[in-house]
Amino acid sequence: MIIVSTILLIMFSGCDSVDMKRLLSCLRNDIKFEQIEGNFSYYESDYSKNMFKSVFVSNYPSKLRYISCGSVVSDTLFFDNTPISIPKQMPFDPLAAKLYRFVFEGQEYFCMLSKASSASGSGMEVTFYTLIETENSHIENVTFFSSRFGIVENIGDFNGDRKLDYIKLTHGKESKEYFAKLYSIKSPDAVLDDGHYLIIRYKGNDLFCIDKWSWSFEANCK
Repeated sequence: MIIVSTILLIMFSGCDSVDMKRLLSCLRNDIKFEQIEGNFSYYESDYSKNMFKSVFVSNYPSKLRYISCGSVVSDTLFFDNTPISIPKQMPFDPLAAKLYRFVFEGQEYFCMLSKASSASGSGMEVTFYTLIETENSHIENVTFFSSRFGIVENIGDFNGDRKLDYIKLTHGKESKEYFAKLYSIKSPDAVLDDGHYLIIRYKGNDLFCIDKWSWSFEANCK
């Protein structure tokens, strides 16, 4: 596996700039993601209660609604008629949301990606994930997590254990430096292995270069 890391470092030598999707494609991810076309649109606003209701306008059969309640009460995402309470530290802007569907190990998942409802400046780097596991159109489990510069391809089985993981970017020691490490979907705050990581540097315009590659799981750049 040392050979794999050496080859990848040669491919990205000279700190060539790559986007996040190509970078993640090197870390093994065979999941096929389907973006569900559509967008949230507000249908009711009550400024006296600081409550704003929106619905996901799409041809997809599942119906999604989002109720924003400000900072006092948690926001609620309705998947069909099932309410999902959004953590207070992760209220997202429905107008910036994207919805994806994928199947992993025979299980169907939906994933909502969005930005913070009041994000500005470096806060716009953070992507919030709401991962919904379903069984026969019923919700089995919901997981919330986040990553800087996150895209849907952050999710995958990157260590080959047939369990869902995700790559999380956190601030490094220097300005515009970030650590990319592997986290468990089941325990979103738990790093799976500190020995597997990338140190990357943000170049602007959603492009990065790799400063250090310590990743011995199977990898294959496309």
